[in-house]
Amino acid sequence: MDRNRNRPELRPYSIGFNYDCLRDCMNSPIGAVHDIRRNFNRIMATVRYNAMVVYAALMTLSTLWMALILAAPWLMAERHFLASAAIYQGFSAVCHQMPERSFYFYGHPMGVCSRCASIYAGFIIGLSIYPFARDLREDRFPPRWILVGAAVPAVIDFTAGISGLFANTFLSRALTGILFGAVAAFYITPGFVSALNDWRGRPARP
Repeated sequence: MDRNRNRPELRPYSIGFNYDCLRDCMNSPIGAVHDIRRNFNRIMATVRYNAMVVYAALMTLSTLWMALILAAPWLMAERHFLASAAIYQGFSAVCHQMPERSFYFYGHPMGVCSRCASIYAGFIIGLSIYPFARDLREDRFPPRWILVGAAVPAVIDFTAGISGLFANTFLSRALTGILFGAVAAFYITPGFVSALNDWRGRPARP
């Protein structure tokens, strides 16, 4: 008698459906349990690896981005005008760079305005807190109202400033920017984790 005849056919695993293994384990003959357990352990190891790759990449890129924002005025102060101008020009694609609305470093405005710099700094703060607040393997977003709530102060501060309702300040731009950036890290991180899980979990093409 073929002992493998009654064993269920194991489907190619998908990172995005981790709990399928547990369900199959509950309904499978004892002979398949070890295969399912091995498959499940392989999935979880991949999930942990993906989470660490995403977190390390986000932290590294965010730190380098912030370093470039500070490098622009520092290079200008050190009279490396060409390199400084190249960085300023690069950041001009994402920020208005108005000197009167920018923090100064080494006597020159940073690569982006105070609000943008605060959002990026807040994102790094949020990333630093993230491993202590959530499991890095988590690929589900927190409730959306939290992100909306964090964006509201920045929107009010920006809208009131351009409408003349009241004048925003460096402090208001910094605080609202840091808040939004920190909270955004809790949505961007699981988003990339989920995307990498889905991509690496696809069955190999023949």
